[in-house]
Amino acid sequence: MVVGRRGADFYVSGLPFKHVGANIPQLVWMPAWQVQQELDYAAASGVKQVRVFLPNDAQTCYTFDGVYHDPCTTNDVIARLRYVVDEAYKRYLRVTVALAHNYYQDVWGWEKGNRYDTKENPVRHAWGADGRPNPWFEDVATGFYARRDDGLVMLNDSWIDWGYGAYYKPTVLRIVGAFQDHPGIFAWDIANEVNSTDPTQWWIPNFYKNMAAAIRQADPTHLITTGLISSSWAVANDTLRDAIYNDANIDYMTVHMYDGCGTTLNGNAQMDDLWRARNRYGKPIVIEENGFENGTTDGISKARSFYNDRFAGDVNWRANAILQWGWTANETAGNWGTGDTNCAPRVQGKQREYRALMGRWGGQLDTRLPLIVDSDANYNDGSRAQVSVPAGWAVSSYSGQRWGSNYYTNTTNNGATGESDAFSFKFYLPANACKYVDAWWNGNTSRTAAAPFVMYNASNQHAGTAVMNMQDPNLNDRWVQLGQYCFTAGWNRVVLSRWSGAPGYLIADAIRIR
Repeated sequence: MVVGRRGADFYVSGLPFKHVGANIPQLVWMPAWQVQQELDYAAASGVKQVRVFLPNDAQTCYTFDGVYHDPCTTNDVIARLRYVVDEAYKRYLRVTVALAHNYYQDVWGWEKGNRYDTKENPVRHAWGADGRPNPWFEDVATGFYARRDDGLVMLNDSWIDWGYGAYYKPTVLRIVGAFQDHPGIFAWDIANEVNSTDPTQWWIPNFYKNMAAAIRQADPTHLITTGLISSSWAVANDTLRDAIYNDANIDYMTVHMYDGCGTTLNGNAQMDDLWRARNRYGKPIVIEENGFENGTTDGISKARSFYNDRFAGDVNWRANAILQWGWTANETAGNWGTGDTNCAPRVQGKQREYRALMGRWGGQLDTRLPLIVDSDANYNDGSRAQVSVPAGWAVSSYSGQRWGSNYYTNTTNNGATGESDAFSFKFYLPANACKYVDAWWNGNTSRTAAAPFVMYNASNQHAGTAVMNMQDPNLNDRWVQLGQYCFTAGWNRVVLSRWSGAPGYLIADAIRIR
C-alpha cells in the first residue's frame, strides 16, 4: 500500500491517512540489533512514520554483513537504508528519508564517537572534532560547508546555487531509483533546513524545483517534500514561496516547531504555513520536527495541548502528521545532534509520557491500526477509549516500567463478587469484530501470579478470560498478548478483576486493541 495524496490530504488504500511519527535521525547508521529495537519501540508506541537522515559527518560504514568500509560507498548506503525500510515495513511503519543536511555538526547522532559495532562487542569509533570530508556535499578544494552563523557551520550559497550537482544529485538519484517500488518509503525529503544568505534570490526555489523534478523522474511512485523549517526560513516573499509549493512535483509542505529553554514556540511562520497549506496551495502539511522543553513535565503538558490543537482544532491550522523529534528506545540516550543538551526539546527522560501521547493519537487518527486505552484518561480519546476506576484503586508512578505517566494498583480479593470493584478499560468499535487484546503492566514478586482479565462485549456478554502471571519477569514492561476475542458494535470492556485466589497486587496500566 503506497501512500498518496488527494488535494490537502494523504491517503492509504483509498482512506484518509492522518498520523503521528518520530524522527530517529541516525537509524540508518545503527547496528542491526538497535535498528530492530528502535523500530519495535516506535511501532509499539503508535508511530506510523519514522524520519531518518542519510548524511552523517564521518561518512564511514560498518555494513550489516560485517564488512567495514571507510568511507561508505553508495551501495553501502543503499544496503543500509534497505535494511531499515524492510524492517520498518514489517512493522507497518513507513520511512521518510532526509537526503541532505544543512549543518556540519561535530556530533550528529549515532556517528563520530557514538557508534557501537555490535551489541556483544561494543567497540567505540571516534574521530577528530572537525570530522572528515563529506564527499556528498563538500568539494575539498572549495568547501561548501563554509558558512558560519551563530556557531553553526552550514552549506553555503554556492552549494544551493550549483554545487549540489557535483556529488549530492547523482548519488541521490541512484538511491531513490533503487527504492522506486518499495512500499515502505513514505517520502523523499530533499534537504533538511537549507537556506541562503540572501532569501530574495531564486537559489532556493530553483534548487527544490530542479531536485523534485529529477527525483520524480527517478522514482515516480513516492511522495516528495522539502524539509524546510518554514517557507519563510528559506525565501523572503510569496513569489518565491509560491514557486516552491505550487510546483507539481512537491507533494506536501513541512514545518519544524520547537518550544524550549523557556522561550515561546517558534511558530509564527510555521502557523502561516499551516494556513497556506490548505487555503493557498491545497496540499498536505506535516509538522516534520516537533519538540518541547527537554522532557520536562511542563513540556509534556504543552505537547499534549499542541497535539490536540493541531489534530482536532481549527481546520485552517490542522496538520496531517506530527513527527516528534529525538525519539529513541534508550531513555538515557545522549544529545541527538541538537548541539545543546540542556535546551534540546527531545523526549529524553519522558519517553513513557510521550509514548502514551503517541499511542492516543496513533489510534485516534488511523482507526485501522491499534487503539491503546491508558489508565490515565489524559492520554485517551474519550470518543473511543475510556476507563472506570472504582474506589480503592490507588494511582502510582513509582515504577519506571509503566506505560505513560502512571498506573493503578489494588490487591486481589478472593471474596470479591461481581465486577463492582474491578478496573475497566472501555473501547468503542463501530462494527462487530474479533480483535487481539494486549495488556501492559510492571511486574515483580509483590504482584499476583493470577491476574484475571475478563472480556465483555457491548451487550455485556462474557467474551473470554485471560489469567496472567504478573510476577513473571518475561511478561513485564512490554505488550503481552491476552488472546483474540470477538466483540460487538458499541462500548466493549476489558476488566481487571480482583476476584483471584492468588494474593498480591494487580496493576492496571494499559491495554491495546488490534
